[in-house]
Amino acid sequence: MYLILGNNNLKVIPQAIGNLASLRELNLSGNQLSYLPHTILTLPHLYLLRLHPNPFLPPPPTYSPLPTPPSSQARMPPTLRLYQCPTRPPGTSFVPPLVELTSRALAENFILPQIDKTWELPEYLRGRASHALERFRFHDTCALCGTWYVDQPSAVPGEECIEWYDTLHGNDAVPIKRGMCSWGCIMTWNTQLSEALTGSASDTTNEE
Repeated sequence: MYLILGNNNLKVIPQAIGNLASLRELNLSGNQLSYLPHTILTLPHLYLLRLHPNPFLPPPPTYSPLPTPPSSQARMPPTLRLYQCPTRPPGTSFVPPLVELTSRALAENFILPQIDKTWELPEYLRGRASHALERFRFHDTCALCGTWYVDQPSAVPGEECIEWYDTLHGNDAVPIKRGMCSWGCIMTWNTQLSEALTGSASDTTNEE
């Protein structure tokens, strides 16, 4: 299966692309993408991935490319190099807030044409229900626990759970976004990646 989406001014690729299990070639060049969804990593038969040009999020200043010949990268597994974790405000709960849980319940119990007829709902709740239903169409799930969510927890606008990979089908410094349903999952993910990168660094030092 081949999917050519180049030069379409796309800003986001939905998680659902991970459902295209037979996808072998994917062209996303010439768009306005800042990152790719984590489900790109799970496509079992993908072997050709065209990504540039795109205004991808740059990796942190500590990033330096692996000394890997470009000609051999397409056959190498993707390598996690760095990641960015959002800043959690002190005292913030690890579980989703009540507004998020209410939004999920509204999305699962209403259909869009019915919302305008629910006069008993306050205007704010009708707005939340419309937003939740729109998000429900994409049905994004937490990259850690698999729970469906409406809005991710966020402390600073623009901060996301981002991982940068090298040797992703011949591409380096590729930002991968992992959507999370709660601060609890974000903190668990942060711990797992910190340990993984620390272990990788230790293994490299031992080999040298």
